[in-house]
Amino acid sequence: MGYFFTNTLDITTSSLSLDYINPKNKKRLDFIMKLHNDGMTNIQIVEILKSKKIKRRNKNDFYSVKDVWVCIKKLKDRNLRKSNIKEILGDWEIWKYDYEKSE
Repeated sequence: MGYFFTNTLDITTSSLSLDYINPKNKKRLDFIMKLHNDGMTNIQIVEILKSKKIKRRNKNDFYSVKDVWVCIKKLKDRNLRKSNIKEILGDWEIWKYDYEKSE
């Protein structure tokens, strides 16, 4: 006689998908996020980016305050998606198996 235990585990996550950022863009985005985490305002971040001559990715102009705000918001959302993992553990089921009857 033996016992079998079964259960269902559902895991929902988006961290297994590919999330590629060009290294040059990642360096720029990490710099903006570092300035934000250091407590700088968006206006101060814009001034620093202008002084270092860092321009927007697809444009040939400098960042505005709104551009920095959107960039920081998107980076926070991306980090939240990476850490958002949901697990649901189902009910345990126990099955009794009689070896002697199966032969």
